[in-house]
Amino acid sequence: MSLLLWSLLVLEIVVFVLFYIFLIDLIVIGHDFATTGPAINRLAEIIERHGKQDGIFFDLGSSRGVLVFRLQSRCLQLTSTGVDGSAFRIFLSRIMFLWPGRRATFLKADVLDVDISRADVVYMYLGTWMMAGLEEKLRHEMKPGAIAVTNTQFLPTWEPAQTVIVHPEKPEFEKMFVYIQT
Repeated sequence: MSLLLWSLLVLEIVVFVLFYIFLIDLIVIGHDFATTGPAINRLAEIIERHGKQDGIFFDLGSSRGVLVFRLQSRCLQLTSTGVDGSAFRIFLSRIMFLWPGRRATFLKADVLDVDISRADVVYMYLGTWMMAGLEEKLRHEMKPGAIAVTNTQFLPTWEPAQTVIVHPEKPEFEKMFVYIQT
Protein backbone atom coordinates (compact mmCIF):
# COMPACT_ATOMS: atom_id res chain seq x y z
CA MET A 1 0.00 0.00 0.00
CA SER A 2 1.37 3.41 -0.89
CA LEU A 3 2.22 6.11 1.63
CA LEU A 4 -0.67 8.25 0.37
CA LEU A 5 -3.21 5.47 1.00
CA TRP A 6 -1.79 4.85 4.49
CA SER A 7 -1.98 8.58 5.23
CA LEU A 8 -5.60 8.73 4.10
CA LEU A 9 -6.47 5.69 6.20
CA VAL A 10 -4.87 7.22 9.30
CA LEU A 11 -6.65 10.53 8.67
CA GLU A 12 -9.97 8.70 8.29
CA ILE A 13 -9.42 6.88 11.59
CA VAL A 14 -8.51 10.12 13.38
CA VAL A 15 -11.63 11.88 12.07
CA PHE A 16 -13.76 8.88 13.06
CA VAL A 17 -12.33 8.83 16.61
CA LEU A 18 -12.71 12.62 17.05
CA PHE A 19 -16.31 12.44 15.83
CA TYR A 20 -17.16 9.78 18.41
CA ILE A 21 -15.38 11.69 21.18
CA PHE A 22 -17.48 14.73 20.19
CA LEU A 23 -20.70 12.67 20.37
CA ILE A 24 -19.78 11.17 23.74
CA ASP A 25 -18.88 14.66 25.02
CA LEU A 26 -22.25 15.99 23.84
CA ILE A 27 -24.14 13.14 25.51
CA VAL A 28 -22.17 13.13 28.79
CA ILE A 29 -21.40 16.85 29.30
CA GLY A 30 -24.48 18.18 27.56
CA HIS A 31 -25.35 21.19 25.46
CA ASP A 32 -22.74 23.26 23.73
CA PHE A 33 -24.21 26.76 23.51
CA ALA A 34 -22.43 28.73 20.77
CA THR A 35 -22.47 32.51 20.85
CA THR A 36 -23.14 33.98 17.41
CA GLY A 37 -20.86 36.47 15.65
CA PRO A 38 -23.27 39.41 16.14
CA ALA A 39 -23.49 38.60 19.86
CA ILE A 40 -19.69 38.50 20.13
CA ASN A 41 -19.56 41.94 18.49
CA ARG A 42 -22.14 43.28 20.94
CA LEU A 43 -20.18 41.77 23.84
CA ALA A 44 -17.04 43.57 22.62
CA GLU A 45 -19.04 46.83 22.49
CA ILE A 46 -20.26 46.28 26.06
CA ILE A 47 -16.70 45.62 27.24
CA GLU A 48 -15.40 48.74 25.47
CA ARG A 49 -18.30 50.93 26.68
CA HIS A 50 -17.47 49.97 30.28
CA GLY A 51 -13.73 50.58 29.77
CA LYS A 52 -12.79 46.94 30.43
CA GLN A 53 -11.01 46.19 27.09
CA ASP A 54 -7.65 45.81 28.86
CA GLY A 55 -9.10 43.92 31.81
CA ILE A 56 -9.49 40.32 32.89
CA PHE A 57 -12.23 38.35 31.13
CA PHE A 58 -13.78 35.02 32.16
CA ASP A 59 -15.99 32.96 29.86
CA LEU A 60 -17.87 30.52 32.09
CA GLY A 61 -18.89 27.60 29.90
CA SER A 62 -16.36 28.46 27.19
CA SER A 63 -16.91 25.29 25.17
CA ARG A 64 -14.36 25.19 22.32
CA GLY A 65 -13.00 28.71 22.94
CA VAL A 66 -14.43 30.34 19.81
CA LEU A 67 -15.86 33.31 21.71
CA VAL A 68 -12.53 34.02 23.43
CA PHE A 69 -10.67 33.66 20.13
CA ARG A 70 -12.96 36.08 18.26
CA LEU A 71 -13.27 38.52 21.16
CA GLN A 72 -9.49 38.93 21.28
CA SER A 73 -9.63 40.24 17.70
CA ARG A 74 -11.65 43.19 19.00
CA CYS A 75 -10.18 43.62 22.49
CA LEU A 76 -6.48 43.01 21.91
CA GLN A 77 -5.36 43.71 25.49
CA LEU A 78 -7.99 41.54 27.15
CA THR A 79 -6.58 38.79 29.39
CA SER A 80 -8.95 35.88 28.86
CA THR A 81 -9.75 32.70 30.75
CA GLY A 82 -12.20 30.10 29.46
CA VAL A 83 -13.75 27.60 31.85
CA ASP A 84 -15.57 24.43 30.80
CA GLY A 85 -16.34 21.07 32.39
CA SER A 86 -15.33 19.09 29.31
CA ALA A 87 -11.70 18.01 28.90
CA PHE A 88 -12.33 17.49 25.17
CA ARG A 89 -13.62 21.06 24.71
CA ILE A 90 -10.71 22.48 26.71
CA PHE A 91 -8.30 20.45 24.55
CA LEU A 92 -9.86 21.90 21.38
CA SER A 93 -9.66 25.42 22.88
CA ARG A 94 -5.99 25.05 23.66
CA ILE A 95 -5.29 23.83 20.11
CA MET A 96 -7.04 26.89 18.68
CA PHE A 97 -4.79 29.12 20.77
CA LEU A 98 -1.63 27.67 19.28
CA TRP A 99 -2.33 30.29 16.57
CA PRO A 100 0.49 32.89 16.65
CA GLY A 101 -0.26 36.01 18.65
CA ARG A 102 -3.15 34.49 20.61
CA ARG A 103 -3.04 33.98 24.34
CA ALA A 104 -5.61 32.69 26.74
CA THR A 105 -5.92 30.27 29.61
CA PHE A 106 -8.40 27.43 29.51
CA LEU A 107 -9.39 25.53 32.63
CA LYS A 108 -11.28 22.27 32.94
CA ALA A 109 -13.38 23.03 35.97
CA ASP A 110 -16.90 23.39 37.25
CA VAL A 111 -17.94 27.01 36.60
CA LEU A 112 -19.18 27.26 40.19
CA ASP A 113 -15.75 26.29 41.58
CA VAL A 114 -13.43 28.65 39.68
CA ASP A 115 -12.21 31.84 41.42
CA ILE A 116 -13.52 34.89 39.53
CA SER A 117 -12.51 37.51 42.12
CA ARG A 118 -9.94 39.11 39.74
CA ALA A 119 -12.38 39.33 36.82
CA ASP A 120 -13.40 42.64 35.31
CA VAL A 121 -15.89 40.92 32.99
CA VAL A 122 -17.63 37.55 33.39
CA TYR A 123 -19.63 36.15 30.46
CA MET A 124 -22.11 33.27 30.67
CA TYR A 125 -24.21 31.52 28.05
CA LEU A 126 -25.46 28.63 30.11
CA GLY A 127 -28.72 26.91 30.92
CA THR A 128 -31.49 28.36 33.07
CA TRP A 129 -30.89 25.75 35.77
CA MET A 130 -27.48 27.29 36.53
CA MET A 131 -28.48 30.94 36.90
CA ALA A 132 -29.42 30.98 40.61
CA GLY A 133 -26.11 29.40 41.66
CA LEU A 134 -24.16 31.68 39.34
CA GLU A 135 -25.93 34.77 40.68
CA GLU A 136 -24.92 33.88 44.22
CA LYS A 137 -21.32 33.25 43.09
CA LEU A 138 -21.10 36.53 41.15
CA ARG A 139 -22.52 38.65 43.99
CA HIS A 140 -20.14 37.02 46.46
CA GLU A 141 -16.92 36.95 44.39
CA MET A 142 -16.94 39.78 41.83
CA LYS A 143 -15.09 42.95 42.76
CA PRO A 144 -16.92 46.32 42.77
CA GLY A 145 -17.24 47.76 39.26
CA ALA A 146 -16.90 44.38 37.54
CA ILE A 147 -19.56 43.47 35.03
CA ALA A 148 -21.34 40.21 34.34
CA VAL A 149 -23.01 39.53 30.99
CA THR A 150 -25.49 36.72 30.47
CA ASN A 151 -26.70 35.58 27.08
CA THR A 152 -30.36 34.60 26.68
CA GLN A 153 -30.79 33.66 30.35
CA PHE A 154 -31.03 36.22 33.14
CA LEU A 155 -30.05 36.14 36.79
CA PRO A 156 -33.19 35.49 38.86
CA THR A 157 -33.11 38.35 41.41
CA TRP A 158 -30.42 40.75 40.17
CA GLU A 159 -31.84 43.63 38.14
CA PRO A 160 -29.77 44.12 34.96
CA ALA A 161 -28.21 47.56 34.40
CA GLN A 162 -28.75 47.09 30.67
CA THR A 163 -30.53 44.76 28.28
CA VAL A 164 -28.99 44.43 24.81
CA ILE A 165 -31.01 43.23 21.85
CA VAL A 166 -28.54 41.43 19.58
CA HIS A 167 -30.90 40.58 16.72
CA PRO A 168 -33.60 43.28 16.28
CA GLU A 169 -35.51 41.06 13.84
CA LYS A 170 -35.72 38.37 16.57
CA PRO A 171 -35.55 40.35 19.85
CA GLU A 172 -35.81 37.32 22.16
CA PHE A 173 -32.94 35.44 20.46
CA GLU A 174 -29.61 36.01 22.24
CA LYS A 175 -30.82 38.90 24.35
CA MET A 176 -27.92 39.92 26.59
CA PHE A 177 -28.20 41.16 30.16
CA VAL A 178 -25.50 43.33 31.74
CA TYR A 179 -25.03 43.42 35.52
CA ILE A 180 -22.67 45.72 37.43
CA GLN A 181 -21.27 44.70 40.81
CA THR A 182 -21.65 47.43 43.44
